[in-house]
Amino acid sequence: MKAKAKFLLIIPAALLFAFAPQQNAPFTGRVVNGSFQDKPVKGVTVVLQGYRQGQDDAQLVFETKTDDRGFFRFDGLKTGDDLAYYPQVTYGNVRYTGALLPAGSDSLALVRIFEATESDSAILTSMNHVLFKPGTGLVQVREVYQLGNRGLFTFVGSTVPGKTGVSLVFPLPERAGAVSVGGELMSCCTIIKDGKVSDTMEFKPGIKQAVVNYELPSDGDQVVFSRQVMLDTELMDFYLPGSLSIVQVKILEPGGHEREITPEMEPFDIRGTRYQRFVLDQVDEGSVVTMVLAGVPGAPADLRIFGAGAVLLLLAIAFYAFRRLRPAPVAAVPVAASGAGSLQERRTQLIQHLLHLDDRFENGELPKEKYMLYREQMLQQVEEIDRLLGN
Repeated sequence: MKAKAKFLLIIPAALLFAFAPQQNAPFTGRVVNGSFQDKPVKGVTVVLQGYRQGQDDAQLVFETKTDDRGFFRFDGLKTGDDLAYYPQVTYGNVRYTGALLPAGSDSLALVRIFEATESDSAILTSMNHVLFKPGTGLVQVREVYQLGNRGLFTFVGSTVPGKTGVSLVFPLPERAGAVSVGGELMSCCTIIKDGKVSDTMEFKPGIKQAVVNYELPSDGDQVVFSRQVMLDTELMDFYLPGSLSIVQVKILEPGGHEREITPEMEPFDIRGTRYQRFVLDQVDEGSVVTMVLAGVPGAPADLRIFGAGAVLLLLAIAFYAFRRLRPAPVAAVPVAASGAGSLQERRTQLIQHLLHLDDRFENGELPKEKYMLYREQMLQQVEEIDRLLGN
């Protein structure tokens, strides 16, 4: 009987030991070069950053180098329910990160780096949404770009010694005023000058969302939207509230041929507001799209309809459109093996978190480096969920 009692005491003790937090857990990963068929990168410095309660922990920063096969390992790391780590590598002045994982995880944190290029041959616009909102004597415009880098190189754009490098350029219509940016365009890293918005950030393989806001003054009850298309664009669509109507649409093609378009309008609801939607397919780089709108006079402008809800819907559509452009996953992100419904709910939550993160950055609540890092981590999780869903 005493032996049986001792045995029963051993079982709960063993269970407690098994589930006690590890204090000397490892973190393993690998660095590969995505530009060369995931060739291992040896001898590169890897920095491991601790992440606790939604922010970096300055006391948990470690450094090592990869071995001949590109692997790296950190031992003796603290663990906890609110503690995780992510690796980062700086290559060619561009920072690349791996998955956010707890120490002791069975997953291998993959960091995929890329060579740099100044060529934009692999860059295109999958979707360009243009939303109009009439005000007194003007129309407010929000353009949401869904961009894809289909190549295996990080696009850094043109670089001039002594000057800030420019990657993507977003042309503005003539007379555009009150210009601002959003999405992955940040005011600290864009140049608004000479009728265009220039992005100074690199564009890694994958997707990028950019938002450009501006106002167009009216002449009487009409306003003219006319601007050049910066990249080959698979789909360009326009959203008009009921008070606005299209008078004329023309496209001046790069070769000089001009053609007039008869718009076919279709109803489209955004957060309870009915829009009329007009679509242009396959617009070539260098084309100039001109649209004359009528019915401008109205109530004072209010951009609340262009808030997170409207952009969330458009970004959700675009995420699906971009899957065929997506390269291999950047990192192995652990996602619970659950039903498709649960994964889809998690995906929607992540997109909402992305929008909230954008708002925090625009409000000055997050520094640029943390904003970019957290955003990249969330996008990696979205892509991993897409992979699990088989999309």
